[in-house]
Amino acid sequence: MKKVFMLIALCASIVSCKKEVVSNKCLCSGNSMSISVNSPNGGEHYRVGDTIIVKYSWCSIPAPFTVDMGLLDYSNHGKYFISNPTIHNQTSGSASFPIVITSQFMESNPPHGSVYKINVFHAGSSTIPYSSIWGLSEQYFSITQ
Repeated sequence: MKKVFMLIALCASIVSCKKEVVSNKCLCSGNSMSISVNSPNGGEHYRVGDTIIVKYSWCSIPAPFTVDMGLLDYSNHGKYFISNPTIHNQTSGSASFPIVITSQFMESNPPHGSVYKINVFHAGSSTIPYSSIWGLSEQYFSITQ
């Protein structure tokens, strides 16, 4: 008998969703509002000058709404280095956004290795003000010179 292992992950602080290890997509049920970071999701290695393609998905969030994202440096108490407000007009869906790791950015914030995560969060809408719906990379990824 073949067993299917599921990773239970918190896709949003409002609701827990099941996350398949293979596809890394949040499986939502009913009206559960959630955001899930699909990549980078841990273990990736980037260098200054690379472009990180942030892929994320969301479920059951009344549209239109705005998400914002940040690159968190956990060696610096989770400091945000990037902000990218984006409006979505679909209740459920997925999107991607490129983040370029510039040398100017890294000069003032030298890379520290495997201490980075991406956070994508609900930044407000007409029906839900800024809320606690968010998704976070499950594991750390690295940025080096």
